[in-house]
Amino acid sequence: MDTLYKVAREAKKKAKEGPEIKPLMDVEAARVELVQWLAEIKLPPVCQATTWEGLIQAFPSKSEEKSETAGVRLRLALPLSTKENKYLIAVLECLEPDSRENYLISVYVNWKAPERQMQKLVEEGYRGHFDDVLRGRHTLWAQTFRSGELADALDCCAKAILSNELVSRPDGILDCEKIQILSPIAARFPKSEES
Repeated sequence: MDTLYKVAREAKKKAKEGPEIKPLMDVEAARVELVQWLAEIKLPPVCQATTWEGLIQAFPSKSEEKSETAGVRLRLALPLSTKENKYLIAVLECLEPDSRENYLISVYVNWKAPERQMQKLVEEGYRGHFDDVLRGRHTLWAQTFRSGELADALDCCAKAILSNELVSRPDGILDCEKIQILSPIAARFPKSEES
């Protein structure tokens, strides 16, 4: 009975002290994990950066964020481009004490040119200005992950990007240039005069 009383008293004492606040994301470790995952992918030719590390934007936590207990902060951003679209892979962190050590990853896709022009006309007609910001409809994929699970989350992001890029094409009709095949020219040599 005496030990039960001690345990209950210590539990009350810990409850008064408040929960232990977990540390914020180790941005450098997450960046290294992202670079390791990207190492399997060839860097696009004629790229501004010479390595994948040069394309990753990191936003480490600031001292004032350590005391904040609400909101979501961007920690890593990786912009990617294809022939059709621009993508942004964003790694985010929730500042709430209960949600720490659980992170968010999402993939955003840009406006397509005709869609953007139509939206611009509508917004300028109603509001007088156009906001070119990411919206929920630009989100291709979003999920939560924990430390050490970033590679699996990135695999899901890559599948979402690939799913967005694939288009259907009628069977038998290929949209490509035909290669002209030149027929060989028969060589004609003069007859020798010795005969």
